[in-house]
Amino acid sequence: PSANGNCFDGNRAGSTVPPGLDRFYPCDGGFRLPLGSETGSTMQLVGRFAHAEGGFEAGDYRDQPVPPDQPNMPAPESAPAFPAVDVFDNYTEVNIRDLTSIPLPREAFAIAEARGLELPVPTSDFAPPSFFQWLFSAYGYLLPVVLLAAWVTLSFVDLGRRDDLSQGARAGWSAAVLLVPFVGPAAYLYFGRAGIDGFTRNVVVLGGVGAYIVILAVAAFMGGVV
Repeated sequence: PSANGNCFDGNRAGSTVPPGLDRFYPCDGGFRLPLGSETGSTMQLVGRFAHAEGGFEAGDYRDQPVPPDQPNMPAPESAPAFPAVDVFDNYTEVNIRDLTSIPLPREAFAIAEARGLELPVPTSDFAPPSFFQWLFSAYGYLLPVVLLAAWVTLSFVDLGRRDDLSQGARAGWSAAVLLVPFVGPAAYLYFGRAGIDGFTRNVVVLGGVGAYIVILAVAAFMGGVV
């Protein structure tokens, strides 16, 4: 829910993402945490990589058997068409404000009853994310990029000024800085005898990492993750 007008209540849900929606986003008022811009999305790419490491072997579509003829809709030439344009024109203003009064297909309720589920009905009151929600998302995505750019820049500036390294050593450290994100430049700044003073090095490297951890911790707390 990336909107201030959303709420979650009265559902039989075993788990939610973000966690604790029924407690932190109730519909009866009270204190509500800013759960928009759920912090898990900042690690979505890492999650995809982890999922890809599960040993799944994708097949080749050219090796798959040709499927048999599939059943088509009955009488497609004479079936009435209902374009998905102005779909709410048939409902009154009262129905628009109370979406629970809009009838759903009988098949949906039959499937939900057989599975012991409740059909959720979305609300129509949406609002953009708050300033703090946007701020956490921006920091979660952009701060690592800023830190990496700063570390790489400092490393190359220092490498360009040094005359005590051979060409091979300079090429090796340059490759490490470029090819090993975060670890490479941090290793050079701390173990490559860089000419940067210790205070500046600690502020840029350790201070940057610490700031990112604090931001993630605050966002996780406010987002209901912890």
